[in-house]
Amino acid sequence: MEDMNRDIDRDIMNGSAGGTVPPENVDNAKEVSADAAADRKPAGTGKEPGTEMTGEENARAVAVSRLRVFLGAAVALTVIAALLRILALAFAYDPEPGYFRGGALPAVANALTVIAVLICLSTLFLFPKNSPKGALNDGGAPYFVSVFAAFVLIADFGYRAIRFTDAAYRAEFAYLFTGGSGSSNTRILRITGVITLLIMLSSLASAVSFFLRADGRKREKAAGGGMRNARILFGLAPPVRAVCGMTLLYFDMTSVMNGANKMISELALIAAMLFLLFEDRFEISDSGDRVRPRQYIAAGLCTVVLCGVAGISVGVGYFMGVTGDGELCFEALFETVCAAYAAVRLAYLYKEVPNAAAAEETGAAEAAEAAEAAESVEAAEAAEVAKAAEAAESVEVAEAAEVAKAAEAAESVEVAEAAEVAKAAEAAESVEVAKAAEVAEAAEVAEAAEVAKAAEAAESVEAAEAAKAAGAAAADNLTQDTAGERPEAGK
Repeated sequence: MEDMNRDIDRDIMNGSAGGTVPPENVDNAKEVSADAAADRKPAGTGKEPGTEMTGEENARAVAVSRLRVFLGAAVALTVIAALLRILALAFAYDPEPGYFRGGALPAVANALTVIAVLICLSTLFLFPKNSPKGALNDGGAPYFVSVFAAFVLIADFGYRAIRFTDAAYRAEFAYLFTGGSGSSNTRILRITGVITLLIMLSSLASAVSFFLRADGRKREKAAGGGMRNARILFGLAPPVRAVCGMTLLYFDMTSVMNGANKMISELALIAAMLFLLFEDRFEISDSGDRVRPRQYIAAGLCTVVLCGVAGISVGVGYFMGVTGDGELCFEALFETVCAAYAAVRLAYLYKEVPNAAAAEETGAAEAAEAAEAAESVEAAEAAEVAKAAEAAESVEVAEAAEVAKAAEAAESVEVAEAAEVAKAAEAAESVEVAKAAEVAEAAEVAEAAEVAKAAEAAESVEAAEAAKAAGAAAADNLTQDTAGERPEAGK
């Protein structure tokens, strides 16, 4: 078997097996592969591609590493500052006036938040002004976070719409436009009523915008594309929602004007507005010239910090019963969503594979063709190896089938011989049984004949004896008769 496999391998290497490549074609294929590999090497280096990066790719790699460091630091500082602020709300906050009573916890939480914001703003001097074409992902955040933001905004719209089902609330809301004394408080209430309607509409439009971004695919850049126009139009809704929320908090009469929670919430909404405006630049820009990476990263990191600290602390304060149930709680949910979206969006900002410089050069097509030629040669060699393996496997299968057939034939012969032996034994046994039956029957017949003869002999003896007895009796009777007649004659 091993000798046969070696023969097959030798035939394949020599090109004698059916369907294989002749030696001259193999040599040509190797030459083509060598030429393709030489074409893929950068001119004047003798190194494979990817071992050296261009200036743009190097700058982009540095930007990616820096962004990861700054994003990790921003998230860590946000979590620490939010926890400190929650502790400050629990132990050093007076809900009635809406101020902190003082102490180290509020001061440390605010100082840490300010330091985090300054670190985020320093990215304006540490990142390139522009990025190569195609280096940034313009497909929005991943599917889950975009859909989550959309559903949160739908919930915001639904809750505010449900409030209008209350007759008393509708009457009070209508009174803002039909009655009132014209005082400053009435005017403020009317402004808040209009802003509430704008928040409802912008929340619904923002949900549509996040749904359009949830596909994660590249933007449609064709002129007049319907999907692109829809994304640009609805992309303006999230920053409008942030502006309306900030304005509503400013005119909200249920919380103190310069309270700590209101101020940090307004700052968070300003950062979110800037970030969402820069996000919409991806829709407007066709070639990446309108995207500003430095400003986008700085606004995004500030959104992570400010919206994260404000949204988490105020939201937890609502469940603790210290921040009330006014507009601050509604905006805290929106701020938390903005922080999560900004963090995930920044994490996926730069594309993984650096291909911007190669896409601009005309030699990219030649390199791709060379790579395809090398792959085709490798595929041909792999096919030859696969054919050899299949041939060897078919030979082994054929031999195994022959061995199995021989074993089956031998087994059938043995079974036939055993059957014949069994038949002969059965025939001999039947003959012996027949002979024994005949002998027994003959013995029984002879015995019966002897018995019959003995019976006949006994009967003949008995008959003879009876005849003798009868003769004797007759003789006696005759003697007696004769003796009687003689005396009578004398008389």
